[in-house]
Amino acid sequence: MGDANDVFQIRVPSKSIGEPIKAVRTVFRLVHQGVGCALHSHDQQLPKWGWEQLEVTCNPNVQHLNNLWNVEQLFDSRLENESFKVYGLSFLEQFLEFHSVMIRGNRGLRPKEGEFTLMPWQWPLNYRVRPTIFWA
Repeated sequence: MGDANDVFQIRVPSKSIGEPIKAVRTVFRLVHQGVGCALHSHDQQLPKWGWEQLEVTCNPNVQHLNNLWNVEQLFDSRLENESFKVYGLSFLEQFLEFHSVMIRGNRGLRPKEGEFTLMPWQWPLNYRVRPTIFWA
């Protein structure tokens, strides 16, 4: 399985002990038990040789915002196969969850090399864009 270097403590800053962790909305820190540093993700993507993924390191500044993680999916064969209707969210909870996922996902989007991009103020003016032709 592993050794003492594989042991991380889960710290949930916004929850009290015993409160359930919810997918996507609950954020937590993974702090290395032996060293005391937190698992940290950087803002900048690696180049193409790194498949444009983010580098993950261990940060001694445990309170840094890029040390926060969340769970998006969980697959475990030991769990009972229950209907999702039991865990159904209200409309407002679904609305907030969908938007939080979109905001987190879109936050990391960056234009690729040579990609044509516009600033938001250019959208209504159709500035620097070929005219769009619609056929009826």
